[in-house]
Amino acid sequence: GMLISTTSVNYGIVPTPTFAEPTRPANGNYVYDFIGWNSEIDGSGSSIVAATSNISYYAQFYKHLVQFAIKVGVSENGEIYPKGDDSHNVMVEYGKSQTFVFNPSVGYHVSKVYVDEKSVEDLESYTFENVTESHTISVVFKRNDFKSTIISDDEKGTISGSTWFENGERATYKITPNDGYIIESVFVNGKKVKVQNNTIVFENVTSDIEIVVNYISKTENSTFANFTKSLILGGVGIAILGVGFAGYYFVKIKKKKKEAEEDDAY
Repeated sequence: GMLISTTSVNYGIVPTPTFAEPTRPANGNYVYDFIGWNSEIDGSGSSIVAATSNISYYAQFYKHLVQFAIKVGVSENGEIYPKGDDSHNVMVEYGKSQTFVFNPSVGYHVSKVYVDEKSVEDLESYTFENVTESHTISVVFKRNDFKSTIISDDEKGTISGSTWFENGERATYKITPNDGYIIESVFVNGKKVKVQNNTIVFENVTSDIEIVVNYISKTENSTFANFTKSLILGGVGIAILGVGFAGYYFVKIKKKKKEAEEDDAY
């Protein structure tokens, strides 16, 4: 190490450093915090004690990764955990991850989550992965006025979105079919609707909502489509009426009708 200072003291006197606390420059993603003095360079000796002979003391440093602050917003009607220190900062070391959980008060729900002032879809928790800079996070909690009911086969797909809404609140649901499935039909409050980009949006919620999503396997859909296509003859459709003897089908030729359109689009 580098010699900082020398001093002389009488026998039995505890020497007191009179210079500024030593520092050590950062190295890559690591920084060093001064933690005290020790009579051995590796820190295995003693701290500063009364002088009984000539002795050297070595500055000791704690090496750790650079830390970044995630500023946690203060919310009404709920809280974000962890809350952070007195300044509402949660310190995260370089490259590490940090998860925040949202806890609404009774009678309230998570309406919006903002990360670095941008809205995100996560409504229960949010994880910052591989932190390499400072961030902010805040949550808006709103009153439970109306409820949504989701009916969907979880083995075929999932729907993300809030369960509760405040009067007049905007609601968004994202439908994600599992591998091997596509959306067959969607019903909102008993009414069949068209869905764009697998997303349902309610601009102004004023009542309870029920969403029913039906899925169909891609294999089943492809087989049906190919079968239907093979029966189309110059705009004339073939309707199968029943199975006859020896595996033959009775068929009826009829004009192809335009499919009825759904009532609404979302």
